[in-house]
Amino acid sequence: MNSQLVSWVLMVRPGSEIGAGETGETNAFESGQLLSVEQAQAEFDHAVEVLREVGVGVLVHQSPSGRDATFPNNWVSFHPEKVVLYPMYHPSRRLERRLEWIEPLLHGRELLDLTGYEAQGKALEGTGSLVLDRERRIAYACLSPRTDADVLRAWSEAMDYQVELFSAEHRGMPVYHTNVLMSIGQEVAIVATSLLSGADSALDRLRQTHQIVEISADQVDQFAGNALQVIGSAGPLWVTSATAEASLTPDQRALLQPRVCPPIPGIERAGGGSIRCMMLEVFGPR
Repeated sequence: MNSQLVSWVLMVRPGSEIGAGETGETNAFESGQLLSVEQAQAEFDHAVEVLREVGVGVLVHQSPSGRDATFPNNWVSFHPEKVVLYPMYHPSRRLERRLEWIEPLLHGRELLDLTGYEAQGKALEGTGSLVLDRERRIAYACLSPRTDADVLRAWSEAMDYQVELFSAEHRGMPVYHTNVLMSIGQEVAIVATSLLSGADSALDRLRQTHQIVEISADQVDQFAGNALQVIGSAGPLWVTSATAEASLTPDQRALLQPRVCPPIPGIERAGGGSIRCMMLEVFGPR
């Protein structure tokens, strides 16, 4: 089994319109526009079709509601020994958690529940907050209202991970999630190095194990950092959105091969997240 990449992801089909909610307070990537449920579902369904065509397994659940419910990687993550439930910053997003979706996938694993931190106003939003080098058990994270250092410390102790913590700012705000500016694959990592501060240790460490594709602030705006490498029928491949793909330079494209690039422009504009946020990695039995 590959310790970094999965061949199966869980995705949540939108059950309501997307955007213009309270989450825009901390997410500078949200446009403030609303995307209808019909448009959101059409983009989602096509993205699932694109992934399945290249051999990525996709488990689909229908969300009854929730304007950000199509981004499930923020409330749960799967690991060989544990499944983790995370505290969410905005109350509206706490309603997205669906234990009935997770329990059949536990297969005897411990369920680590960190949601009690919500009562203290502290959050750690899954693999939005945490970009993981699973093989080396290193978590990279940028501080924000949605990534609290105390919760991160508790997570790292429970999961036996080392942490590289830094700051990142874009458009005059802390970057809300690490995974909009960083993605780690098997041998290549995507990083918006110009947006980071206090990250010398993190970057030095990452360069020892990965070739870094540096992306600009403008490319972050096009969600070039919000990518995920997975395993399809022909082996490892990168998943980026069509928006992100259009922003890449020829040299960057050469390093991020092969790729599949579903178009989700409405979800990106209204929801402030891209294709990586829509894919919850399912490690272990299904």
